[in-house]
Amino acid sequence: MEWQGEGAKDLGLEGTVEKERFKELLAGQIKPGQEIRQDTRKDSKARIGIDLTFSAPKSVSMQALVHGDVEIIKAHDRAVAKAVELAEQRAQARKKTKGKTEVENTGNLVVAKFRHETSRERDPQLHTHAIVLNMTKRSDGQWRALRNDEILKVSKYLGAAYRAELA
Repeated sequence: MEWQGEGAKDLGLEGTVEKERFKELLAGQIKPGQEIRQDTRKDSKARIGIDLTFSAPKSVSMQALVHGDVEIIKAHDRAVAKAVELAEQRAQARKKTKGKTEVENTGNLVVAKFRHETSRERDPQLHTHAIVLNMTKRSDGQWRALRNDEILKVSKYLGAAYRAELA
């Protein structure tokens, strides 16, 4: 479990993801007394983030996990990091200027990555869940909800970029 993204760095998040801090950020709490969403929905339709999942092909998972090839696991981690960097380039937030809503490219994300080594069926499956939190920092220094449209549009591209980097 580790943090990634310029937004994460801005918040001082490095290294291992701490459970309590992750929960606070999912709830939109930037720091004590500063919440990104004042009207956070309490139902199941609240968007707290998106899960970008990157999975190694079965043959790669077998070599890495069954045969114990640590270099393949490192290659997987590097490929995931590269794909997340590409997603970060597409981070956006909304901004009102003179009553008109505009979109600002922010270029920063707060991402918590969780690597797993088995599938639900308990067979070897090297994959990482990159949880992109619903927050980004605008150029005016304000943290706002992430406009994730561009990231979602390129999700197949991100998967292809992951596989190319892994290869």
